[in-house]
Amino acid sequence: MTDPALPPDDPIDVERLADCASNDLAQLRELLQVYFETTAEEIENLRETIARGDAATTDRIAHTCAGGSATFGMKAIVPPLRQLEAQARAGKLDDAPALLKEIERQFGLLREIMRPYLN
Repeated sequence: MTDPALPPDDPIDVERLADCASNDLAQLRELLQVYFETTAEEIENLRETIARGDAATTDRIAHTCAGGSATFGMKAIVPPLRQLEAQARAGKLDDAPALLKEIERQFGLLREIMRPYLN
């Protein structure tokens, strides 16, 4: 499988992603489609839980998204998700809107990088 062209700081762990897909391009496409659909839904859920001040649910969703992203090698989005998770776990959502913007930015970057594999 050919690696996508990545920026120097590698927002994606390509080896981990290839392992998840058993080095099979068709399986990679399927995994990526599921990842991006599911994560987009979870980001929308984060937006809603942050808006209503629900720290416990924000914590749970951020934890799930961070774990799933790490599992698939989507490294760039994990740090802001972990920050949001920690703050929500502490019951503080003051920085949540800014973290959500960073999560959305990183998600868009990951989707753009992997676009050639989604077609």
